[in-house]
Amino acid sequence: MSSAKVFVPRTTESLLGVKRALRAALGAPSSHLTEAIAAALGHGTHASLLAEISRQPAAPLVALDDAAFARRLETLSGIHVDATRGPGLFHELEYPPNTGEVRTWSSKFAAIKYKSTKERAWRNMMVAGINAGIEQRLF
Repeated sequence: MSSAKVFVPRTTESLLGVKRALRAALGAPSSHLTEAIAAALGHGTHASLLAEISRQPAAPLVALDDAAFARRLETLSGIHVDATRGPGLFHELEYPPNTGEVRTWSSKFAAIKYKSTKERAWRNMMVAGINAGIEQRLF
């Protein structure tokens, strides 16, 4: 599973942008994508996601879970998505304008060579700190 995360505002408009990007990339049925996106955000159903959005309209940034999305989509439509390769499915998508996605994977990731375990640990701690700050809406 990829450790890189993609964050999106938890709004119906932003999630529609994610769905459009997924539809273009995967061609899965619309209702299956809707339910799989809800799973990627930690919900059992799209209805429970919509209920949460209506209760808390303040639109925090939320992380999309590649593995949960892939499991739910495969259950619903039989489409297999490899959630373990590269930076992950959500990083590879081309989102419509105004989706508001925040990607935590750098295209220059492979250009930097970490020579020691200590350097890799430093990088991982920095990424974890940045991801935590995004989740807490500090930036």
